Amino acid sequence: MSLFLDDLVDFAQSTVTISPWASVDKNNQATYGAAVSYVAQVGGPVRFMHRESAQERISSQTVYLFTASSISARDQVTLPSGYDGTTTPKILQVDRQSDELGFCYTILYLG
Repeated sequence: MSLFLDDLVDFAQSTVTISPWASVDKNNQATYGAAVSYVAQVGGPVRFMHRESAQERISSQTVYLFTASSISARDQVTLPSGYDGTTTPKILQVDRQSDELGFCYTILYLG
């Protein structure tokens, strides 16, 4: 991990859980695997370019995860209490960021 990222992790005040998407049941409802906790920084709304629609969108929250784990937009995120809206918002988009040393962090845009 880069020195910059080491310092940035010190500001990560939150823990979020991610439940990986598993399948769809007979009622067409998503099912998820066991939740995993991650150190994160949860921020407010930001503008981002939505890949599928190529339109600018605004997230309700933005989560910076300091993990190399593969996170998908199909997964379910659970925020700690104290944030506006639902504690399980939909993941609109996942962006993985890297620096000169390789993988750096993951950004979740929530809606």
